[in-house]
Amino acid sequence: MKSMLGIGAVVALTGTAMAVTPFTEDFSYPDGSLVPNGGWVSHSGTTGQVQVSSGAISLVQGSQSEDVSRSIGAPLGAGETVFFGFDVTMSGSGPASDTYFAHFKNSATFFTSRIFVSSPNAGGDYSYGFSASSTIAGEWATDFSYGSTQRVIASYDFDTGAINLWINASSMGDPSLSFFGFAGDAMEFIAFRESSGNTVQVIDNVAVGSTFAEVVPTPGAAALMGIAGLASVRRRRTA
Repeated sequence: MKSMLGIGAVVALTGTAMAVTPFTEDFSYPDGSLVPNGGWVSHSGTTGQVQVSSGAISLVQGSQSEDVSRSIGAPLGAGETVFFGFDVTMSGSGPASDTYFAHFKNSATFFTSRIFVSSPNAGGDYSYGFSASSTIAGEWATDFSYGSTQRVIASYDFDTGAINLWINASSMGDPSLSFFGFAGDAMEFIAFRESSGNTVQVIDNVAVGSTFAEVVPTPGAAALMGIAGLASVRRRRTA
C-alpha cells in the first residue's frame, strides 16, 4: 500500500527555495485520531473524528464533521503551482450524494480545487466532481464502483487561478477536468473534509509537490490501479 516514491525538498535552479515543500504521507501512525500526528490540525468540526486505521484515514460523510489540514510549506506565490495526490477507496449506502471531501485552503477560509464525490451518471455507484467553489463546476465522464480505488490528483496555479483534476492519470496530458477560480490566492494547506452525504472515503498515500511527477504513484502501483479500474468496468457491464 505504501507505494509512493520518496520526495525530497525542491529547490529552483536559481537556488531559491520554492514555497511548496514536497512530502508524502502514508499515515503510519497508531490507530486512533489523526490529529496531531504528522503536523495535521483540526480546523473545523469535532476534533478526533478523522481516524487512522491500518495505515489509512477514513472520512465519514453524513454523521461526522471534522475538517483536517496540513501545511504545504510557505504560502503559494507568484509563478508557482501546487499538486495534491492521494489514493481513495469509496464505500456507501446507495448511489452517492454530492459533497466535497478534499481541497486546498489558505490560512483563513478560502478554498479551491474542491474534489467532490458526486452522484453517478450511468449506473455506477459514484463519480467525481470538481470546482473552485462549493457548487460542482463539472463531473468526471465515467462512474466507479464502491470498493475500487482511484488515484486522484488536483492542482492550483497561483498566477492564473487554473485548477485541474485527474483520475488514475500517469501524465498531465491524460484526460482532466479544468476550470478557473481566483488567481493570486496564497494557498497554504491541503485539507480533507467531513460533511453531508452517504459515503465513506478511505484515504492513503497522500503526496504534495510543485510538479505533477511528484504526486503520481510508482509504475507498479499505477498498473495495479489500472487493473482495479478495468475490473470495476467489467463488473458494471456484466451486472
